[in-house]
Amino acid sequence: MHPVPSTLAVALMLALPAHARAADSAAGPSTTLAGAAAAGATNEFDRIVVTATRTERALDDVPSVVTAIDREQMDRELVRNLKDLFRYEPGITVTTGTGRFGLGDIRIRGLGGNRVRIETDGIAVPDAFSIGSFSTANRNFVDLDTLKRVEVVRGPGSALYGSDALGGVVAFATKDPSDYLEAGKDAYFGFKLGHEGADDGLFGAATAAFGGDRWSGLVVVNHHQGQETENMGEDGSEGGNRTAANPQDYDGRSLLAGIARDRASILAMKGEYIVDFAFDETVLLQPGYERHPAMRSGGNEVVIVVEDTPTKVVLQHILVDEKSGHATKHWRQDWTYEAATRFEFTAEQTWQVRPVPAELTRGAWTQCVYEVSDAPRYCGTGAWTYDNGVATWTSDLSWRPLPRREYTKRSDYNAISAVNRHTLTPMGWTHEQFNTKVLRKPDGSQVELAREFGFNDYQKTTEVDFAPAYKYWDATQGYWARVRARWDGFLGKGPGAHLKTKIDGMAMIMPLFEQASQLEEGRKVGDAKIDAVFRKWVEPAKL
Repeated sequence: MHPVPSTLAVALMLALPAHARAADSAAGPSTTLAGAAAAGATNEFDRIVVTATRTERALDDVPSVVTAIDREQMDRELVRNLKDLFRYEPGITVTTGTGRFGLGDIRIRGLGGNRVRIETDGIAVPDAFSIGSFSTANRNFVDLDTLKRVEVVRGPGSALYGSDALGGVVAFATKDPSDYLEAGKDAYFGFKLGHEGADDGLFGAATAAFGGDRWSGLVVVNHHQGQETENMGEDGSEGGNRTAANPQDYDGRSLLAGIARDRASILAMKGEYIVDFAFDETVLLQPGYERHPAMRSGGNEVVIVVEDTPTKVVLQHILVDEKSGHATKHWRQDWTYEAATRFEFTAEQTWQVRPVPAELTRGAWTQCVYEVSDAPRYCGTGAWTYDNGVATWTSDLSWRPLPRREYTKRSDYNAISAVNRHTLTPMGWTHEQFNTKVLRKPDGSQVELAREFGFNDYQKTTEVDFAPAYKYWDATQGYWARVRARWDGFLGKGPGAHLKTKIDGMAMIMPLFEQASQLEEGRKVGDAKIDAVFRKWVEPAKL
């Protein structure tokens, strides 16, 4: 067992460039993750829920009463309809509709109808309505065979979802290609048939998933039909003496289809890598300016998927030092489809939240990058392209602060104007940075000093033991989810955030890393300790 890094060790790691940690140790015998898996080792992470706080948090850390039902549980309990789904959930009932309209609404602690918000993949289901005995529209249109997860929040959620969540929230998440495709498996086909004796019902479903590193697709087709529920009555006459069930036929069909090419490209960046970092000043723009030395470094880095929904993907990078076996939380990248807002570096230690123009965000993904403390760095917006079969994402021009490799050495500029480009390659992926080093003056004028090209090359590897990284994330992921929730309070809406730390941010980085270390040691860290750090070092940005 590797010891938990000391505060000094963390400080020394963070003193190196933010995008690199020297990988100068000689390669020695190591147990690869694949070898660990072959030996039966597993990494079980805490269950994460999103609906209760609209941010990903460990289930145990959510203040509300939340139920999370996954696909495995649905299959184990032979769930066929909403009543089956919530059969064993206290405080949740599904009513039977009046007349011949099947199931009614979902009630949470007695409240139902349009006072319970129902959404599918984040999109609200239309309200139920009734304009007569035979004109009733319920909200039970979901086909459970198309779902991979259901989350239910018991109790009022109006502060987050509006007045239609007085009773609570029911959130359905549909399946996607990644639920069926694995490494080395680029196609899946499944078929199932069933019979329900209670109503002489038949159901069938066919599922096809296909894709690879650059795109993927899914088609799920379902059909079910049946008759009235049988009873023991034998009198089929009309009128009050009738005991046999009234005749009733039902027939339902559903289709779930989608192509997740962009999202699959983003998810293709997950994995284990040996990374090389190179930065070179190219074009010199001011008289007397001398080209600074090129920077070369590298490291061992694993990219873990923290959140994966149809419109948002969060990837966490974690460094591993082969010599010591220490794992260090590194940078994070969040991808949001058609983001309405994003933060932008506007002044020293200040990031303002601004709307993304509709013409820029339409059909595009916004990538936001965060440093080791989950403090903001920069955002960029652009569309994925696939010309000649090459998956590439290129951002618009945006601002960012000085990188860690520079601000301890340079004072002649204070901002970078940059365009980013991510490209998937046969052996991994690359990150190109087209930077312009700029001195932004108090009067609003700008002086461009030099242009720089940055090239980060992520090469897949099976030669590095990343077990310490997975162990670290297993112990601390719930904690960092709480940290991200605090940042979201500043960056999820205007005006933004201002950091009161020095430019290196160490005054905030160190206490957060120390708290994470306490969790590695088996100790607890309460919300009050995290809040104290944020109260001391973060405040709303000034407009």
